[in-house]
Amino acid sequence: MSYIDDDYDYQDNNETISSRPAGLITLCILTFINNIIGFISYMTVFLLYHQLPDIFEQAKNSLPSLFPIDYSQVADIYTSIPQYVYLVLACTAILVLVGAGAMMKMRRIGFHLYVASQLVLLILPAILSQSMNINLLSVLLTMIFIGLYAMYYKKME
Repeated sequence: MSYIDDDYDYQDNNETISSRPAGLITLCILTFINNIIGFISYMTVFLLYHQLPDIFEQAKNSLPSLFPIDYSQVADIYTSIPQYVYLVLACTAILVLVGAGAMMKMRRIGFHLYVASQLVLLILPAILSQSMNINLLSVLLTMIFIGLYAMYYKKME
C-alpha cells in the first residue's frame, strides 16, 4: 500500500535535498494569486482615486441593472478612505508576497511577515474609515490560512 508523503527527501549529486511540502506550495500559490490581485486592485484605486466617482457613474450608465447597486454610495465608500491608505495597502500586499516567498524557501521569518502583513490588511481600512467594517469572511479566511501555514512552521528554518 502506497501513501503520498507530503515531505520527502531525494538525492541530487550526492546531496540530500529536502523538498517543500506540497501543502505549503499550494498555500503559497494561492497567496501569490490573491495578493497579486490585491496589489493590482489597491494600486488601481490609488492611481484613479480622484476619478472614482466618474468611473462609477459611467458604470451605472453602461452596465445593465442586474444588481441594485448604488454606485455613488460605492464611490463614497472608496473615497472616504484617504488616498495614501491604498498605497500602504499595496505595499502591505507586497510584504505578504515576500513573506509567502520566504515560506516557500522554508524560512520562518516569512511566517511572521505574512501574519503581520495580513493583520494590517484586515484592520487598517476599518480603522481609517468609518464606512468600512471588518469583514467576517475575510477574518475567517485569514485565520484559516495562518493556521494552515502554522502547521508547516516547525519544518521551516
